[in-house]
Amino acid sequence: MPGPSLMSDLRVYTIDGGIVETVEDFYNEIERKVIPQRRWARDLTGFDDVLGGDYGTPDEGFVLRITEADAMEARLGHRLFARIVAIARKHGEGGQKSAHGVILELA
Repeated sequence: MPGPSLMSDLRVYTIDGGIVETVEDFYNEIERKVIPQRRWARDLTGFDDVLGGDYGTPDEGFVLRITEADAMEARLGHRLFARIVAIARKHGEGGQKSAHGVILELA
C-alpha cells in the first residue's frame, strides 16, 4: 500500500455522489469516470472486479474519491452505500485484497 508520499502519484477517480440517486447512476459514474468504453457486469460483483484491476484500472493502485458521499448515502440508503464502501475498503490497506492498493476517500 502506498504511503502518503506516493499517494500524490496515484491516479484519482472522482465519483460525483451528488448526481447518484440510484444504484444505476452509481454504475454509470463508474463506467464514465473509471472504465470508460468498457463493458462490465453492472452490479456489485462487477464493481469488485473493477477495483481488482480488471477493465484497465492501474496496477499500482488508485484513489477512488466519492464527493457528496453523505448525499449519495441518503439517496441509496445506508445498507447499499455501506456495501459499496465495504467492497472498496476490501481493496485497500488492511483489506482482503489490499494488494490492489485502492484508497477510498469519502468527501
